[in-house]
Amino acid sequence: MKRQMKHHLRKYLIAGILFILPVGITLFFLRFLMRISAGNIVKITAQYWDHAHPFLSWGISLAIFILFLYGLGIFATHIIGRRLIAFGEKIIMWVPLLKTIYGVSKQVVNAFIDPNREAFKSVVLVEFPQPGVRVIGFITGKIEDTQGQNCYKVFVPTSPNPTSGFFLIVRSDEIQHTNLSVEDGMKMIVSGGIVAPSTIQEA
Repeated sequence: MKRQMKHHLRKYLIAGILFILPVGITLFFLRFLMRISAGNIVKITAQYWDHAHPFLSWGISLAIFILFLYGLGIFATHIIGRRLIAFGEKIIMWVPLLKTIYGVSKQVVNAFIDPNREAFKSVVLVEFPQPGVRVIGFITGKIEDTQGQNCYKVFVPTSPNPTSGFFLIVRSDEIQHTNLSVEDGMKMIVSGGIVAPSTIQEA
């Protein structure tokens, strides 16, 4: 009886954790986005709506932030805005450290919004960090090595935090393409392999 009770509690406690954990992570991420976007505007709107409900203040602040982004987009695509942005970029490019940070950031953003991009379009297996050990990687592009051979640029994320990882340049004949989607590959990385298909087939 005691064993059954212990098994019963453990089963449903684990089920509860598995249910609330992804929900909690999602809410934490949304809260982080809200803080860095509309969070600063809330302080301003609170001065004009002292007795307003907190949700109303957040709603007004979020609407203002969306309108701000919309207006910024119109400005950035207008001829005057493009010229001012180009002038600002020239100034930034004169500062060594800012030049590197801004340049890399802009290239990464452009890589993601470009409809013809190759970044993160396929999941591959590569031998890393030693022969016989294979890890999941994401192709971010193609490049030629010093001998003129075709190579792939591969990002190997760490688990469970995929925002950090290793950048590898791997020859095309040393890469094993898989049938995994980018979403399935990310699920495997974030879950530490817990959420994974039973088989990985070669594409």
